[in-house]
Amino acid sequence: MKSVNDFVMRRWQLDPYPQPQAPLHVHERGDEGFVVLEGRLDVTCGTEVTRLEAGGFVIVRAGTPHTFATVGDTGATVLAIMTPEIDALVHSLHDVPPTSGTPCGLSITRSRSDLAGA
Repeated sequence: MKSVNDFVMRRWQLDPYPQPQAPLHVHERGDEGFVVLEGRLDVTCGTEVTRLEAGGFVIVRAGTPHTFATVGDTGATVLAIMTPEIDALVHSLHDVPPTSGTPCGLSITRSRSDLAGA
């Protein structure tokens, strides 16, 4: 397997949301990291949920089903560290209007990711 040495850092401002920000999913080749700058974030890795507060971080290893959710009504500011491939997936999913009819599955497949349990 080819090693992935490049990474992208993005600052995400997550609005409060009563459910996970993304469905449970897995990236087959890329690790992903989250550092909470402000607020609180619950990160699910496999079956374990870790609550992160400002300064807390977690690394999600490739192949691990995961998702994340804000805690409370203040949202969270998060530094996300990921491969360019995962970054492209995030951008493609957010750039496609939900009514466009463009299947998000194409973006997921291209990024070597999948919805967990799918």
